[in-house]
Amino acid sequence: MQTSPSSTSLPLTPTSRLWTVGLVAGLLATLLNVGLALILGPALKVSSSFALFQPITILVACVVGSLVATLAYVLLRRFVTQPDSTFIALAVFALLASFALPWSIGDSTSPRFAGVTLEIQLVLSAMHAITAVCVVFLLLRK
Repeated sequence: MQTSPSSTSLPLTPTSRLWTVGLVAGLLATLLNVGLALILGPALKVSSSFALFQPITILVACVVGSLVATLAYVLLRRFVTQPDSTFIALAVFALLASFALPWSIGDSTSPRFAGVTLEIQLVLSAMHAITAVCVVFLLLRK
């Protein structure tokens, strides 16, 4: 039995569309972040073998991150009365937590991260922020 929606309720975006939007957000973030890596990598003298500036690594991180965020948003829409504001708060928390990754590699003794400078860490942090903005903006745009 269907109930008539109240005059203040907004129609829900179909879940399948959200997954498509989440994927598009990940691909957009990939394009922006690969562009950033291609422009700033040489300027910062980043080794061409540095995995975190490789397009495939950026693609996987952006798409997986955006799909995880999409899953969180789909679940919030199902179980929370105010999913948009809750999603924004969760996204801010996740972004701040994600900054631990680029900042921890500066202390790493792994040869994979030899030569990582403050500037590289800032670019990696910017990549996280770019991905978060793409995902939040596109998912909440109805």
